[in-house]
Amino acid sequence: MDRSRIAARVACLACGIGFVLLVPVALAQTPTDLSKRSASTNAADHRALAAQYRAHAAEHEADAATHEALVTDARARSTDDDAWDLARDAAHYAEHSREAAEALRDLAQLHEAIADRLAPPTSSAAPDAKSCCAKHMDDKPHMAEKAQGAAAPTPPHDHAAK
Repeated sequence: MDRSRIAARVACLACGIGFVLLVPVALAQTPTDLSKRSASTNAADHRALAAQYRAHAAEHEADAATHEALVTDARARSTDDDAWDLARDAAHYAEHSREAAEALRDLAQLHEAIADRLAPPTSSAAPDAKSCCAKHMDDKPHMAEKAQGAAAPTPPHDHAAK
């Protein structure tokens, strides 16, 4: 078999493997579904997208590592006429897989940032030392009654009046 026919078969095999790996992912989520989830105002949606992008990035990294191993193996077979072509094309594919993984990690990071902005701020259980309620808790008469054991109700206060 001549070199061009083998190179063509290797290219077809690589395309076939890529097709088999990528079609289920493409069918799992339609572009409109992805658009809706990306435009969501729900932090959980963005966290789910970030997790999905991170998982997909890991798949691309694994694919790149597999093809890098193929490159190493092909270069070790220097007597094989097709080894150089195989190594070149596998290295090219590995490079693109790493670039795709990087882009997916960037998307994951972006969706995490969006989720952080959309998430409601967490409130602490104890009042802030600078807050109005914390100042009322430090009032001397109220604290004195509490120290004497009297069950005095907390004096009411109006936040709007201040």
